[in-house]
Amino acid sequence: MNRIVIVGHPASGYQDIEHTLHQCGMQPALPSRRDNLLPQDITAALCKAHAAPAVQIPTEEADLAPLAVGPLWNGMAMDLMLGNLDQELWGWADPQTLYTLDYWQALDPKLTFVLVYDEPHRALMQASAQLQPPTLPDARRILDNWTAYNGALLHFYLRHRDRCLLVHAQQVRRAADRYVQQLQPLLDTPLQHQPAPDFAPRTADAARPSALAPSSISSTQTLLPAQRLSDIANLTGLEIGCLQDTLQASATERHLLTDILKTEHQASLQRYAELQASASLPLDPPMHGPTQAVDAWNAWTQQRAMTANLANRLHGAYQDTAQQLDAITAAHAQQDVQWHSRLEQAEARRQAEQASHHQALSEREQLLQCAHDENQRLHEQAKQLADQQSAGSQQLSERQQQLQSAKEENHLLLDQLHQVQLALEQQYLEKKALETHQPAPVSSQAHQELAEENAMLLDQLQQAQDELERYYLENQKLQNGGVLPNPNLYGAAERVKQQLDYRLGAVMLKHSRSLRGWLSLPRALAAEKRAYERESQSDGIRHPLHAYRDAQEAERIKQHLSYRLGHTLLKHGGSPIRWITLPFALSRQITAFRAQRS
Repeated sequence: MNRIVIVGHPASGYQDIEHTLHQCGMQPALPSRRDNLLPQDITAALCKAHAAPAVQIPTEEADLAPLAVGPLWNGMAMDLMLGNLDQELWGWADPQTLYTLDYWQALDPKLTFVLVYDEPHRALMQASAQLQPPTLPDARRILDNWTAYNGALLHFYLRHRDRCLLVHAQQVRRAADRYVQQLQPLLDTPLQHQPAPDFAPRTADAARPSALAPSSISSTQTLLPAQRLSDIANLTGLEIGCLQDTLQASATERHLLTDILKTEHQASLQRYAELQASASLPLDPPMHGPTQAVDAWNAWTQQRAMTANLANRLHGAYQDTAQQLDAITAAHAQQDVQWHSRLEQAEARRQAEQASHHQALSEREQLLQCAHDENQRLHEQAKQLADQQSAGSQQLSERQQQLQSAKEENHLLLDQLHQVQLALEQQYLEKKALETHQPAPVSSQAHQELAEENAMLLDQLQQAQDELERYYLENQKLQNGGVLPNPNLYGAAERVKQQLDYRLGAVMLKHSRSLRGWLSLPRALAAEKRAYERESQSDGIRHPLHAYRDAQEAERIKQHLSYRLGHTLLKHGGSPIRWITLPFALSRQITAFRAQRS
């Protein structure tokens, strides 16, 4: 079982080396059995425990010194080995593993180290690909970090050549088979897949890393997302690869960065030369002489032409977009006018509805005020009626007392008159008897005296009868509430038949004989009520029923079925709630009438 650790600066392109080994049969590391940790997790835990910063931060090689890891941490590494025990060839890649190279080298004798480096230009090119070019102090710090990292990498390689392979990332991409051939002696397990054979660059451009950059995974720095590059390629009519090369202008950038490195950071170039001199697989020099200036000029002219072409196409697209925008703006303006008109109409309707609502509220308030005033008036009337009822009750009590006194006085007077009448009759009979039994004729004088006495007795009797009749009439007046029966007023029964109760009941009986009559009953009742109201307006003053001489006939007529049905209808018709009980009340009246008849 073999294990491979791939370590390189974050800008070295170590991911391409890991990808190549995966194609050759190396499996990714599985997590440990107990703690479920990957090798990167173990390295992160060790760095955290020893307060080691990220490898992109230190600028001195001393700050990247190997960690002094004690045997206490060996348990996590052994658990990782157990988790990958079934794999013949596995490994991982992690720039942070630079701190723990000595730890892993001492822990596992079967562990092989692949150390990856690249030109210092790559560190600055990767930083500038973030669309925020670094300042000169930032560039110096990046180069210092690159120099320190690769120095620590070189020193570890020089100490452990028998277990390490120091390779240039671009050379591995160019000659992967040579890389595999040099790696195979360090492994017990044969590599399963052989990559494509070497190729010899035909031109100086193809021999440089920048010329081969688009064919690798991480050797190029994409300035724009793939979808955006595709859209720009469609707009300019260029292929995506050509467009990406032109936008990156790698040859121009590398030429300028070489000048910067020569003037600002000679240490990085010296460290790169040391790596090239000691590497197992260094970068091969170009077949022809250096032509960086010509390549840079060619790349710049291509970029200028592409920029002009892109500007022309963008201007055309801008004009088309401006026209479309004008059309959309005009359409939106027209829609705004329509919406404004609709809003005005809606506002007018809202105001009208609000005014109607306010008017309805005002009318309701007036109705409420009128109802309140009417309620107060009815309350006052009720109070007055209560006072009148109290006064009437008091007057009725007084009248009853007076009536009782008058009755007693009438009885007394009647007794007296009866006694007087009896006395007068007795005297009259006695006189007649004397006249009958007296044999001798009386004188004219005596006869005249007797006649005068008889006349006086008759006058007294007539006066007594008149007085008795006067007392009787006053007694009747008190019993009838102060109204005397009219000796010439008759027709109480007809008065009852002309009342609305009797007339409505008669209409109900008349229309109850057929289905057509039942259907026309409501209209007939309404017509009868209107006729009664017209007659009531035209009639004069009517006497009360008790003023009629035949008032007892009115009570008999009120027992007729017509009067009872009409009275029930009027009683229940004044309330909507009592309309529900009206049929039952009418049925009860009919049943009671039939029971009385039987």
